[in-house]
Amino acid sequence: MEKQRYLEALNESEKIIRVFTNEEKHSLFVSRMQKFFCQPIKYIQQNAYKAGLITNDNFLIKMFWGDTLLLPISDENVILMYYAGSLGLSESPLTRFIIRNVDSKTVFYDIGANFGYYSSLAHALGADVHCFEPNPSTLKYIYFNLSATEKSTIQKFAITDTSTRITLFDIFDCHKSGMSTLFPDILTEVNQKKCRPIKVDATSLDEYLNRLGWLEKYIPTCIKIDVENAESLVMAGAKKLLTDFSPIITMELYDAPAAIERTKKALEIILSYGYRPHEITSNGFIQPTSVQLGNLGTANTFVFKK
Repeated sequence: MEKQRYLEALNESEKIIRVFTNEEKHSLFVSRMQKFFCQPIKYIQQNAYKAGLITNDNFLIKMFWGDTLLLPISDENVILMYYAGSLGLSESPLTRFIIRNVDSKTVFYDIGANFGYYSSLAHALGADVHCFEPNPSTLKYIYFNLSATEKSTIQKFAITDTSTRITLFDIFDCHKSGMSTLFPDILTEVNQKKCRPIKVDATSLDEYLNRLGWLEKYIPTCIKIDVENAESLVMAGAKKLLTDFSPIITMELYDAPAAIERTKKALEIILSYGYRPHEITSNGFIQPTSVQLGNLGTANTFVFKK
């Protein structure tokens, strides 16, 4: 019943998203009027912020599943959450997949958590959550929203192929925190000039589980990976986990020209572990597919399972 309620709430959220993304291609005037009448108070608040009448961009935002998260409306990843309580329509299949497949028996790893949207959703579904986010610009929001909850572990390091210090290119100040990356060549030229290099800690999934003694309660059954083209590093550092325990993996893949060779490497590694790709249908189910690089529309999320 709870899952059905979440799915129905997501459907309602998508109706709002369609208004605020102007899916029907109305004129600017009509679009603005529709937004105002859809969410008048929020629309006025956001425009007051944009006009400088409100200086604090941190708002408590209710998610479609009922939790309230502190998030900055200055960030482009947050705008639709502010109005609709969910991410954009392109994320809806993954959101439905998680609702359908995550429950109280799940150990959920969120690798590249950003503001913790999927971590918070998985927690609401009853999962034990391990949330990995090295970017201090977004990590502070995860701490605020998840640190007081039971069954949630927040780790402030990146997941790569080894334990080391690495450079993360942070573009939070460009209001595009979800695109912070280890590989600035995937960014636009403008964002490359504006990104801020910072040093962060990193480790591998196998080394992380070594520290935890490979106890069953810590071994993931579902892993969400969104690491802006560093997927091959995550895969390379998880050989024992993925070979011996075979968790379900959701992974966003990039096939932009600068990204495609690293994406090929990630696919080569995960397929060598015996995993096979599945596409996520609009209703959150999966079906076997092949990954056709060059046709992903820059990025797309797939489920990998054995």
